[in-house]
Amino acid sequence: SFARALNYEYADGVDYRGLTAFASLSMAVSEGVELIAACRNRERLETDFVGEVREGDINDVHYLSTLFDEIEVVVNGFAWTSVWGHAKASKERLLNPTLKLIETAQQKGVSRWVNISSTSVAAPDQSSNPMSRGIMRNRWPHLNNVIRIEDTLRTRASDHFGVVNLRLGLFAGRRYGLGLLPILLPRLKTHLVPWVAGGRTSCPIVDGRDIGQAILLAVTTGGLETYESFNIVGKTVPSYREVISFINREYGFPKPHPLTAMDSEAKAVSPR
Repeated sequence: SFARALNYEYADGVDYRGLTAFASLSMAVSEGVELIAACRNRERLETDFVGEVREGDINDVHYLSTLFDEIEVVVNGFAWTSVWGHAKASKERLLNPTLKLIETAQQKGVSRWVNISSTSVAAPDQSSNPMSRGIMRNRWPHLNNVIRIEDTLRTRASDHFGVVNLRLGLFAGRRYGLGLLPILLPRLKTHLVPWVAGGRTSCPIVDGRDIGQAILLAVTTGGLETYESFNIVGKTVPSYREVISFINREYGFPKPHPLTAMDSEAKAVSPR
């Protein structure tokens, strides 16, 4: 097990989201792990977090130069996200800073890097294989950068720099401002969500407890290969129809409309 683990979050409530897993990671303290929080704004940490906080901006070279001092494991919760376009912003705000973090961590002697990725990077026919390489998408530059980060870590992984890659399902739960539900619910309210493929596509939804437990194991488990990757999903994966039907039944949100019905309605109200 590792003596000092650092979880980096870079959330300001607008463009960035932090993977807040300290509630579960705090269990690592009982296993001899000293948990250190590195973040841009300490006020966004859990209020009951007790421990060292390294506050700063990773774009600040002076902050970065000491960020990983005496750190054995890094849990990289730093992220910027977009569900479409924004190639330039994704490169500047996610890809380049993350690659610099990885390079600096290796130079500082960090022995394990826990990377936060997504089940969405895999090809559909390889989604059950977390070790499969991601496939690039023409219209999703952010996801392509997530894949580039994975590929970089595959290349850099060694006996002295182990990598645990966690491909998370679609996240929901407390303090998640950019997960599945903040995107889906407003559009359900305004009837802007059609049934795609009849709602039969899979929806591998997870919450902060799942993520926290996965990160805890990624930090504390020994005997791993130099590069390991895991899908963080449930034993069973519901369909979108099952998830949305649950939201409709429990919370009263409208169900999506058949795509053909939406098309007909749009034609009926279109100005001539």
